[in-house]
Amino acid sequence: MQKIISSPLALSVCASLSADNAYRDELRVAHQRHPLLDKNACKERFYRDAQEHWKTHGGTSTLRSLLLKTFPLFALPQGGSIWNPSRSRVVTATNLPLLYAKVAQLSAFYGVGHPLTVIVSTPESNAEAISFHKQCGILLISTQHLQEATTQDIDVTLAHEMGHIAHNHVPKGTLATLFGTLAQGILTYKLGQGVAHTHAALKTAIALTYATGSYFTARLAIAFMSRAMERQADHTAGRYDAHAALASAHRDNARYRSIKRWDNTHPTQRERVAFFEKMVSENNNKNS
Repeated sequence: MQKIISSPLALSVCASLSADNAYRDELRVAHQRHPLLDKNACKERFYRDAQEHWKTHGGTSTLRSLLLKTFPLFALPQGGSIWNPSRSRVVTATNLPLLYAKVAQLSAFYGVGHPLTVIVSTPESNAEAISFHKQCGILLISTQHLQEATTQDIDVTLAHEMGHIAHNHVPKGTLATLFGTLAQGILTYKLGQGVAHTHAALKTAIALTYATGSYFTARLAIAFMSRAMERQADHTAGRYDAHAALASAHRDNARYRSIKRWDNTHPTQRERVAFFEKMVSENNNKNS
């Protein structure tokens, strides 16, 4: 277990920021007005609000249609709960005005299209970005995160996920996976040709060695690429508010204490704290 970082800078930044949650009350009101009870009604409202959002904020019709149709596919299971339209709420200027305004502000700050922001009823504190283009994306954020985090934590989460959209991480990751799969298929074919006339036992040993090596190589490559994208998204969030990002990472480090592993897809919380501390220090030096 890693030691929690409690540097004077991180502690002072945490102490200087409010622990209030401005989004919790408006989420409670939204739940009271339209509770997520009837799945069919929720799904119908989701698609209606989504279409209204796209009409207002543009984006090509092909990408809009593709995103909405593939939404359930990208909304992967998180700890047993599935993010899907029948358990989701689209953020609009009417039902969640503060959150809607914050997303609009971040969109303008990063120069991306206003993403369709979706509140998902799950017990996990999580968020995710789905996009095929920076001008047409979906932000997913769980009700649990909105209820338990501070306003600054939520803003940092939104800024981080917006960073994934701004840097086109989803299409880049998808293309990298496709090319990797294609390369692995070609190598497998070439290997099969090379050992076609080899003794059966040796052929089996070669196949097992290749399968094991390609599996771990693929995991390592995916983890390396994913960590690089997460660091880039963290840098994007730090550009918006490095102090809030540092405070959020510090609190997460105290709660989760993630362990560094070779196949981690995200930097550890300890690494994130150190990264944002560096950004805050650099900003302080520039302003002094």
